[in-house]
Amino acid sequence: MHQRITVLCLFVVSCALLSRAAEQRPPLSGQWEGSVQIPGYELHVVIDLAQKDQEWVGSLTAQQFGVKGAPLSGLVVKENDVEFGSRGGVTFKAHLETDGVLKGDYTQGGNSAPFLLKRVGEAHVDFPELSTPISKDIQGEWKGAFQFLKLKINVILKLPDGGTPKAPAGEMVVVDWGNTRMPITLWKQEGNSIFALLGDGGWSYEGEFHKDSAEITGNLRMSFLELPLSLHPGTTEPSAPATQTAHPETK
Repeated sequence: MHQRITVLCLFVVSCALLSRAAEQRPPLSGQWEGSVQIPGYELHVVIDLAQKDQEWVGSLTAQQFGVKGAPLSGLVVKENDVEFGSRGGVTFKAHLETDGVLKGDYTQGGNSAPFLLKRVGEAHVDFPELSTPISKDIQGEWKGAFQFLKLKINVILKLPDGGTPKAPAGEMVVVDWGNTRMPITLWKQEGNSIFALLGDGGWSYEGEFHKDSAEITGNLRMSFLELPLSLHPGTTEPSAPATQTAHPETK
C-alpha cells in the first residue's frame, strides 16, 4: 500500500513539473507540421522553432524539395506572431490562433499561398554551424574565372579581417553577371583547406591554399554543377561583360 502511494505521489509531481514546463515555454516554441496550399500542389513542411541563449533559432524541412533542417533567416518572433525566410527566397508570416494553430501566408517570387501548421512536439532545431576565423595569410581579394557554357566568368573572392562565428565576413562578387554579390554565410578553414558557403547555400567554394605559389585551387559548386576555379591575389583582370545574361539562380 505504501509503495502504491509513493508511486502515485511521484506521478502527480511529474505531471505538475511537466505542466509548469509547458507554461514556461514560449507559445511559438516547438515543432510545427502542416502544409502550404499552393494552387494545384500541396507542399508539406516541418518548422522547428526554439530559443537558444535568449535568441530565436529555427529550421525548415520540406522533403518534397529535398530540404532537411535548412536554417531560417530573418527570424522575428513577437508574442504570437512569427516571420522568417529560407532557401530559394521564400518567406513565411504567421499568427498563432486561439485554437493553437499556426496560420499564415507563404510567399515566393511575388506569389503567395496560405498555410496551416499544428504543433506536434518539442523543437529539434539543427543549430547553424559556426564559422572559423579567416587566417591572416589568406585575407585580401582573390581573383579568378570559371567557364560557364562558352563564357569566361570573372569573380572576386573578398576575405577581409573581422566577422564572427555566426556572421562571417567576406563575399564573392561575380563580375560578369552584373557584379552579383553573394555574402559568405559559412567559412571553414582547417590548415590550408578552405570552404565557403555563399548566399543561401545554393553556391559554395572548396579549395586549397598554396602559400608558396600564392594561389587557391578548388571547385565552385552551383547547385548541381561543379566547376574548377583557381584564384590569385589581384592577378586576374576582369573581362568585358558577357553578352549572354542567363545564369543560375544566385539567391
